[in-house]
Amino acid sequence: VSLVGYGAVTIPSNLKIFDGVTYTLHAKAVVNGVAYDEDFALIGNSDTLSAQGFVAVTGATVSGLVDQSQVFTTESSFTIPNLYVCDHEVTQAEFTAVMGFNTSSHDGSSGNQTAEGEKQKNRPVDCVNWYTALVYCNKRSRSEGLTPCYTINNSTNPDEWGVIPTEGYNATWDAVTCNFNANGYRLPKIEEWEYVARGGNGLTGTQYKYSGSDTLANVAWYGIDEAHGGITHEVKKKEPNSLGIYDMSGNVWEWCWDANGNSRYARGGNFWRSAAHSELNYKGFSDLPFHGGTGDGFRVVRTMQ
Repeated sequence: VSLVGYGAVTIPSNLKIFDGVTYTLHAKAVVNGVAYDEDFALIGNSDTLSAQGFVAVTGATVSGLVDQSQVFTTESSFTIPNLYVCDHEVTQAEFTAVMGFNTSSHDGSSGNQTAEGEKQKNRPVDCVNWYTALVYCNKRSRSEGLTPCYTINNSTNPDEWGVIPTEGYNATWDAVTCNFNANGYRLPKIEEWEYVARGGNGLTGTQYKYSGSDTLANVAWYGIDEAHGGITHEVKKKEPNSLGIYDMSGNVWEWCWDANGNSRYARGGNFWRSAAHSELNYKGFSDLPFHGGTGDGFRVVRTMQ
């Protein structure tokens, strides 16, 4: 079975998996000379196991206008695949474990201290440009025995892509292709992102102004929230949406796959942007793929096999 978040594992044939039941996997391994011995909580879902932190989202075909969306418009029709969606933005700990470095400006130093009661490692990674997010996705996929989604210069191995561009457009990197049928990690398309943020389920449920609520302070850290303190916050500290997914409004922008001219979309607003940027009807912020600002992060998804 493909264990979402950890790659392929062998499950005893006599184990019956029940929906909603939490199972514990005790794992022991030596990776790069480091010994690991820990337990993972796994959630049963339709005869598969999902690592805690990922949500299985059933897709649908959505045609016509949804609320006042700039994506799901009167003329549009999108088929959203079944997805595994990370229930939180990629954290600094997760990013560092894969990449070996931390891009974040909100690193706990002076002026960027972690809020009281929160853990630095669980704050979302920030200052990530779009190119770097692609590298993370493929590196993590390869480390877990999954098929990488992104190809640059005929290779899915980021070690062969060269130095990650941080200034100026790069024709080679901009020609990246994505295999959306692969089982590895990737950025969501803008319509996938909005489908999840709105609660999925064919978008037949209550449509809120923000992800999970009409009251932004309940679900997001954002620019005019006096309690936010002008910093990013540990993930999953606000209320989730109906799918159990957190922070799709506020905290950090979330890079998406789609291009807007030479730029790429990021959605959801961030900790210092106004409430309007966190509205689900706002199509998103277009930023340069080589630029990673203090409010730029991402969330990963996988196409369900």
